[in-house]
Amino acid sequence: MLEKHALSDQIIIRCLNTNYGIEAATLTFLPLGADMNASIYKAQTLDQTSYFIKLKQGHHHDTSTEIVELLRSAGIQQIILPVKTIHGKTTQRIDDFTLIVYPFIDGQDGFNRNLTNGQWINLGKALRQVHELEVPLSIQNQIRKETYSAKWRDTVRSIYPHIEADPIADETGLKLQKFMKKNMPDIRRLVDRAVSF
Repeated sequence: MLEKHALSDQIIIRCLNTNYGIEAATLTFLPLGADMNASIYKAQTLDQTSYFIKLKQGHHHDTSTEIVELLRSAGIQQIILPVKTIHGKTTQRIDDFTLIVYPFIDGQDGFNRNLTNGQWINLGKALRQVHELEVPLSIQNQIRKETYSAKWRDTVRSIYPHIEADPIADETGLKLQKFMKKNMPDIRRLVDRAVSF
């Protein structure tokens, strides 16, 4: 989420102190992350220890922390475990939010930096371990399942006859027609393969 939730920094700092034993001196909002329901912060203590703080809207059971613990217990060392509260919980309720704390890793992610051959090999090994893991039914039942509607595949297929038709008069339409005609084998293959997912 690129915007801050409406919860004061002082409330978050007090929660870190009371529930985690973390005496944060500063709390910095970080406008990043893919979770649209979460705000991200960096908390830093006086001794310069840093923590990654995730503040999510609402109170809910966070399956992601269970999955992370499952992966780590399966021996996948590349997983970063959340910091537990003083009561041993992986999440903490704070007003109308859920707080999750992780160690802060200072560096760049794989989207902003090229991986070395060794890093690619390590990533592949870790992903293999993830895919070979047997997830308990209790966790499987909590994981959101994607549904793949045929709507967009059918829409693309409905355009096929127009690609081979007379050239379109509209300049933008003509560009699209030429592009699709040139890439028709790849487009058909992608649409047909998408059915099996």
